[in-house]
Amino acid sequence: MEWVPTLAAALALGAMGSVHCIGMCGGIAGALSVALPPEQRTRPTLWIHQLGYALGRIVSYAVAGAFAGSVGLLLADVLGPRGALLLRVAAAALLLMLGLQIGGWWRGLGGLERLGAAVWRWIAPTVDTSTRRRSLLHAIGVGAAWGWLPCGLVYSTLAWAAAGADPIRGALIMVAFGLGTVPAVSITGVAAARATQHLRSVTSRRVAGALILSFAIWTAVAAGMHGGGETPACHDGAHDPGASSVGSE
Repeated sequence: MEWVPTLAAALALGAMGSVHCIGMCGGIAGALSVALPPEQRTRPTLWIHQLGYALGRIVSYAVAGAFAGSVGLLLADVLGPRGALLLRVAAAALLLMLGLQIGGWWRGLGGLERLGAAVWRWIAPTVDTSTRRRSLLHAIGVGAAWGWLPCGLVYSTLAWAAAGADPIRGALIMVAFGLGTVPAVSITGVAAARATQHLRSVTSRRVAGALILSFAIWTAVAAGMHGGGETPACHDGAHDPGASSVGSE
């Protein structure tokens, strides 16, 4: 139960960041829908495929989150609480930059998004666009490849997952985050024009940007108050009776 607030925050981050996803991921979702054979472009089939793409993405996010949590655990072992503190500060910095980017106040992460779009253009030809009927398994596979595209929103969340210094927690954070992105991206894939116009409005972007900035500040404050916060007890000097005596020598 102690993980519930963290997972809820990750879910909210995915939902708030959805306006950021619309530019690249919404375009990909729409393109994949258009590439379906005409007989499969019914609304129920479009939804099934969009959810398949989402499932594939979330599986990739979970693997990446487990890896990030393992890296965080390794740093916690090597550097102690300081390692987790550094990761949490890095996560706060990335979230701060992301909030500014989404709000339209700064475009410093634009290069990363262009890189993601370029990588997708390289991957896209390998996606079967023939007229044969496509299966749900095909959609999941495409979504899994999609989940590894360079993305500032994903990288910011991975840094936060790494700060937890736990591969299971890292995977769950990324699953919750991925679930948060599903509604906007999937809706855009099914009804691209109308959803994109609404979700990319200036007001929507600025509200989401402000909320993510608030989340970045909360992450930074928590790092300062708890010295890295979510490190396992075995890495926290407060739980080591000999830690204070060693540090005072």
